[in-house]
Amino acid sequence: MLKFMKKNEYLLVSLFFALMVFSLLLSTGTITSGWHMVDDHEFLEYQIELSRSEGTVFTCIQKALEEDIGSRFRPLYYIFRVILTTFFGSNLVVWSIFKAIEIVISFIFLYLCARTLKCTVFYSIIFTMVVMVGPQSVVWWKLGPQESTGIMLFAVSFYFLLKWLQTSKNSYAIVSYVFTLTVALYKESFLLLIPFLMCFVIYSDCNKTEFSFSSVRASVRQHFLFMLIYSLTFIAEVLIIILVVGVSSPGYVGFDSSVTLHQYKIYWLDAIRNYLKYFLYFMIPAGLIIITFIKSWRLLLKEFFIACLIMFPQIILYCKTGLEERYILPWSFGFAYFFILSICKLPQFKGLRKLLYSGIIFIFLLFHFKVLVNEADYFAYRGHSVTTVLNEALKYSNAETNILSAYSPYEESDITVSCWMQLKGRNNVFTWNEEEKTCTDRSGEGYGRTEDVSQMDIILFYNPKDRHYCYDPSIDITNYTRIDYGTMTMCIKKD
Repeated sequence: MLKFMKKNEYLLVSLFFALMVFSLLLSTGTITSGWHMVDDHEFLEYQIELSRSEGTVFTCIQKALEEDIGSRFRPLYYIFRVILTTFFGSNLVVWSIFKAIEIVISFIFLYLCARTLKCTVFYSIIFTMVVMVGPQSVVWWKLGPQESTGIMLFAVSFYFLLKWLQTSKNSYAIVSYVFTLTVALYKESFLLLIPFLMCFVIYSDCNKTEFSFSSVRASVRQHFLFMLIYSLTFIAEVLIIILVVGVSSPGYVGFDSSVTLHQYKIYWLDAIRNYLKYFLYFMIPAGLIIITFIKSWRLLLKEFFIACLIMFPQIILYCKTGLEERYILPWSFGFAYFFILSICKLPQFKGLRKLLYSGIIFIFLLFHFKVLVNEADYFAYRGHSVTTVLNEALKYSNAETNILSAYSPYEESDITVSCWMQLKGRNNVFTWNEEEKTCTDRSGEGYGRTEDVSQMDIILFYNPKDRHYCYDPSIDITNYTRIDYGTMTMCIKKD
């Protein structure tokens, strides 16, 4: 039995990851949860663009890139997104399965990375869990975040980099660079991992000899072409971001002069309280045990420095929001690299200390699995709510019905409703501006026209069960019948 398991280790581990991911997603119902207000509108917008007489895949990609380049630099995300939409359309079940497959592949290659770094089977699995399980697990089911694809591409890149260092085969280096370039063009947070990859090559070489300035210089000379290509790639993309996009981004990344130090403090305290607290709880007892490995302090210091090359740039990138949900990736890779990979390979890691440390990891993952299940359950519940209210609004309307999407200030929610209804033949969809108290047409040929709120036949908005709920819109609904569908509310004008 043991011989069979050892011989088929990678197959069995791959099956385990696939079973775990699909079991969790199917049991919580995320795959069949339907429409969501955030990000899903992109599929609808692409379908509308592609259905136009002059619409093509290229015009759709061009439009998406033009809209994004003002605040972000992630060109391959939109190129892949539009191309896949031509195959999947807005079939959210297919998109969800595709997303789940990405997660499984991420698990597999993260495991392969750990095994290539001489980690045991058990701790290689633990390593992948720490990277992927927790508040960041929303990327398992949310269809918009780029981190699921990003961590998959990065894991593949890092694995082939390790194989290159292990075998010196240039084919591995080429494959690694292709995936590195792809992920760097997919999202900015993964572009920031290029310095880590460069330093890791030097670090790996220096570990074979004595760590010194001369050994660092020798490694750079030995891998000069590698260093040159990666440096030019990194510098070129950073310059594009600085010169074209800008560093004072209006989005959730970069720096913003309008944000005060007190606000930064509030954002990070909120992130720690809601998303990073179990990481922090784990670090306290884990740190106390690590202190007992004082004899290996030089090695631990070097390993910590390498891990910081992953974690610190992510903290800077998301200084405006804190590390929330999906933004924890790829920061969690650096966290797991130090607290799992670095520690489990120490010669002193045995006996009671090993048992205690493993117990702390188990408790940490237990809490993070609980977070995963709770978040998945809510996601499915909210998806069913959104899908139901959309279908009910469609049922009680016709082509002449005025529908008001009152999800202000969440513009993406209004776009989702407008696009979904437009594809269903409802071209009189208005959006509500809470501050100005106006209704503006956002779909069909009448785009931009305004109507009085009294002319709205159906009104849609969030209710207090939804996390995005801010308030009931300031609309007199005494002449409407109010119906709640989970986290969503629909008001229908009485006859």
